[in-house]
Amino acid sequence: MEIPADPVTSDLRTTGNRLSMWAVPNREKEHLKKVLLAMCTTFQALDKVDFVIIEKSDLESAGVQVESSSGKTPIAELQKTHRDAVSLNLIRLGKCAAIVKKAIDSNEPIRLPLAEVKKIIADAIESKQLSVSHLHEKIRKEFEQ
Repeated sequence: MEIPADPVTSDLRTTGNRLSMWAVPNREKEHLKKVLLAMCTTFQALDKVDFVIIEKSDLESAGVQVESSSGKTPIAELQKTHRDAVSLNLIRLGKCAAIVKKAIDSNEPIRLPLAEVKKIIADAIESKQLSVSHLHEKIRKEFEQ
C-alpha cells in the first residue's frame, strides 16, 4: 500500500510523539456533531473539516497505544472524549497512516462544508454550550453580535 507523504506530514502531525484524535461511541449524527464541535473550538480559522473514523482496536492491533487525555476544547463535557496515540515513532506513525488509508478506502471520508462548521458552532453558542469568548480571535469576529 502506497501512502503519499503530504497527508502524513500534515494530517497526521504529531506533537511530543503523540497524535491527537477524538473518540465517538458510534457513527450517529449527534455523536459526530459533538466531536466536530470539540474539534472546531480549537481551530484558529474557519474552514471545512475532513475526517475519517478509525477503530481503536485497529490501532491497538498494530501496536499503537491509545490513551485518554484532556482535549483542548473549552467545552468541559467534551474534553473527556479526547484521545492520543502515544509513544509514536516513524514505524508506529506509518502504521497509523496505513490504518487511516484503509479507513479512507473502505469508509467514505466525511467532509463537513464550511457552512455546516459555522452552524455547529452557532448552535453551540445559541444553546449556551459554548461562549464566543472561548473561540480564537479570528473565529470570534464571525459570531459576535
